[in-house]
Amino acid sequence: MALPALYSNIAASAQVKSGQGKFYGFIINSSAATATIKFWDALTATAPVLLNTITCTAAVAQGATATIIPDGIEFKTGLYCTIAVAAMDVTILYR
Repeated sequence: MALPALYSNIAASAQVKSGQGKFYGFIINSSAATATIKFWDALTATAPVLLNTITCTAAVAQGATATIIPDGIEFKTGLYCTIAVAAMDVTILYR
């Protein structure tokens, strides 16, 4: 497994990367219990969906949680992340 070359820390919906790349996962550094996160293979929150909506629970709100995809998921158009409903601080791993 190649290690991710880049990371981005965000606290609101944002375009993480334009163009093709590979998504290796994310770390929820802090979150309110009802926050949601979703990843898109796009430059905005439009289809196609790369990783569908994940809703945080009270357990996630208590500390950092990592979701790592060892081989990564390829995206073609770009990597966009939607954070909604409540506050969240997340670090996204990609190349």
